[in-house]
Amino acid sequence: MLTRDQVYIMLMMRNQSNLFSSPIMPNEIVQLISDYEPSNSKIEIALKCAASPQKERVRQLLIMLDNNPTLLLQAGRVITPGGDIIKRTTIYEFCLGAGDADLAKKVQHYFSQITNGEQQRIRQYKRYQCHIENMLKQKPYDLTKLINLVKSASMDDVIALLNYDETHTSELGNALIQFKQDWQPKTIEQSSMHYNYNSLHHAFKQLSMEWEELYRKSNYNFSKIHLVWRQIIGFEMRRLPGIDRCIMAQGIYYYIKKGLFNRTYEFKNSYRELFPDTDHDDSSEISLGKKFAIDVLFGARSSSRCSARVRQEQFFNYLDAYFEQKQADLKNLYEDNLQLIEQSVYKYS
Repeated sequence: MLTRDQVYIMLMMRNQSNLFSSPIMPNEIVQLISDYEPSNSKIEIALKCAASPQKERVRQLLIMLDNNPTLLLQAGRVITPGGDIIKRTTIYEFCLGAGDADLAKKVQHYFSQITNGEQQRIRQYKRYQCHIENMLKQKPYDLTKLINLVKSASMDDVIALLNYDETHTSELGNALIQFKQDWQPKTIEQSSMHYNYNSLHHAFKQLSMEWEELYRKSNYNFSKIHLVWRQIIGFEMRRLPGIDRCIMAQGIYYYIKKGLFNRTYEFKNSYRELFPDTDHDDSSEISLGKKFAIDVLFGARSSSRCSARVRQEQFFNYLDAYFEQKQADLKNLYEDNLQLIEQSVYKYS
């Protein structure tokens, strides 16, 4: 298995030489130069473990690195629990893009077991450094027009959408179709954060700001609030990275306030229910983004009851603290890198 840097060198040579376009070039090498990845290869398995970072998967990943730390130099392709396809990523880079600083810290010490490994770790981190620096400055997906359509829509239109009546057409229904198309799984080929946290924050904020108006425009019931909570906020949650599924399933409140963190998709306050994988279109009427969203503060699936939390200042205090802590932990990884490099220089000087 070639490392990602070796593959890039071969691609450059192919672009500049007739040798690599020769018909005598072995098909196996052509496939390797492209995005080909053998099924169940070690790097593919390792990336799957990083993508769905529950306790047993993380243990499996660390055992693989114990046996072969050079896996950190290899790149592959993986599908996230939210269905996004991440191409040409290493294990460490995937952890950074997914915002999983805890797992990145667990795997990064294996670089010290590789020749020039610490320099490789710095190189991989630098590919993501600007994205980490700007992760809370990203432009959110703007829901203003869609929320305005919800407010102005007839109750017949809203009830039809809540009941998944595909025979009923409306301007709001068409706008929701476009919204869901915009939030379909994407392919990520360049270094970037895998999720825009400002978009989810904006969605919560819109519901908080428009709560009274949505209630009033629903003839003083919760139908339009239900629609925003379940089919807009819930749908944005379908793309969340694995680490956020673990923490939100367990509750941001417990993570920030009490320092509790379990790598599991099991909801803390929904008995025997899990944060679902949403890596493919789910036609089920009880799926995330149709029937329910997640009470991210206390870890439960909720059709509507917990949506009232967004009206409380405490909700945004904890949400902001979580996003800011995530960014700070990712930034601290670079400081750890520099300290190890300095120690290495001092040791051999």
